Amino acid sequence: MSRHTLGAFVVGTRREQGLTQDQLLQKVNEQTRLKEISRTTLSEIERGNLLPKIDVMFMVADALGVSMDEIRTAVFKEGRFL
Repeated sequence: MSRHTLGAFVVGTRREQGLTQDQLLQKVNEQTRLKEISRTTLSEIERGNLLPKIDVMFMVADALGVSMDEIRTAVFKEGRFL
C-alpha cells in the first residue's frame, strides 16, 4: 500500500466529515483503552510519511466509519496495491 495514497485517503475522508485532526484523534483514542496514537503519528500518516501497523489502521478506519475494504478500493483506484 502506498503510504501517500493512504494519507490522502485519510485526509480526504476526515475533511469530508468536517473533522479536524484533533477531533479524529479523539475519536480514534476513545474507541480503545489498550492503545492510543499520538497527534504526531496521525499527522505522519496523513502526510504520507508513515505506513501504520494494521492495528492502527483499523483504529483510524473505524473512527472514520470506513472499512478496510473501502480503503483498499481507494488505493486500487490510484493504481497502488495492498
